[in-house]
Amino acid sequence: MNSIKENILITGASGFLGSSVLKSFNSKNYNVFTLGRKKITNSTKHIFWDCSNDIPKIEDIEFSKVIHIAGKAHIVPKTEEEELEFFKINLDGTKNLILAIQGLSLKPKHFIFISTVAVYGLEEGLNISESHETLPKTPYGISKLDAENEIISWATKNHSSFVILRLPLIAGVNPPGNLGAMKKAIARNRYPRVLNNLAKKSVVLDDDVAKLIESISCQSGIYNLTDKHHPSFAEIENALEKRTGKKISLTIPKFVLRIAANFGDILNQVGINFPFTSNKLNKIITSLTFDDRKAQSELNWKPNPVIPFIEKYI
Repeated sequence: MNSIKENILITGASGFLGSSVLKSFNSKNYNVFTLGRKKITNSTKHIFWDCSNDIPKIEDIEFSKVIHIAGKAHIVPKTEEEELEFFKINLDGTKNLILAIQGLSLKPKHFIFISTVAVYGLEEGLNISESHETLPKTPYGISKLDAENEIISWATKNHSSFVILRLPLIAGVNPPGNLGAMKKAIARNRYPRVLNNLAKKSVVLDDDVAKLIESISCQSGIYNLTDKHHPSFAEIENALEKRTGKKISLTIPKFVLRIAANFGDILNQVGINFPFTSNKLNKIITSLTFDDRKAQSELNWKPNPVIPFIEKYI
């Protein structure tokens, strides 16, 4: 006798994290529907969706999980138009998705949303928990927090469970963002190490997040996720050296980088784009870590350390 397959709806399945989540569900006994602007080659039930402009047309069936990963990240907006794009995709896209599932005869049992630790608005701190106030300072963080509130409101009204996962830097094979940029710079002998930089950052593996999402059943809440180790920049740099086979030959004292960053600030103020600023330097030399004990306790979160993975796979 064949068991009835659960219906799963995933947005953003073509992205870095989304592809890992899709792979996790495709390897199990599920009917997986994907939503997004890019066709998924290994998804037979794909629905084209421009999240910022359209309400998706979703088949009227019961979904056991809606997993909302689609979003905009990884850039620093330079214009008002680029800032508004975060709200169109992250907030309006979430509202459009909610309108679509609100029209279903049977509401989804669980809504899982990929958010970010940027909602806390912090540049420095250690073991920040979910109870910390949320004061995001960037369009990315603000739009994600607004989207969280939309989801919580919808789930509360419809008696559905919700899980919001606030993620830090995500590691995996061929990662986007800062980790990928570090690897490329080290491989090309263009990466400067900061002298005596002991700053720690929270990181998490994409595959671990995917496995957790697949296991979530009836919980509700907001959760930080990390690898529990919070590696230092030096540990990450050393792991990337080992992976690329290249040594970081240039080490620069902090005071020299501070002068360069101040120069960059001045140029940016007069309209000249300079890639290195005080804001970027502070992200490198200050520690920012998050507490994921709530996820360990309530979601049985058991992450793998990131550093051994970087040494072998990134």
